Amino acid sequence: MSKQEQKIITTLLDGPLRRVDIARTLNVTNGGIGASLNNLLNKGLIVYEESRYAVSDRILSAWLKNEYGRRGVYPYRDF
Repeated sequence: MSKQEQKIITTLLDGPLRRVDIARTLNVTNGGIGASLNNLLNKGLIVYEESRYAVSDRILSAWLKNEYGRRGVYPYRDF
């Protein structure tokens, strides 16, 4: 998973967001996240419902939030 994909997932932990809001949060262009969003959708890690993207698995979401709470950082993969 790319760094941008990881950041998209952690951005969505607080709730569903529109594409433009995800891009704004990551400080990238709206078009600059299209490939990453499609890749995450294809992997089943996020869903697109009612014009918003969200993390598809509540267990994944809870685990990431717990790791952040315990360690103060998300368990990103280093490149």
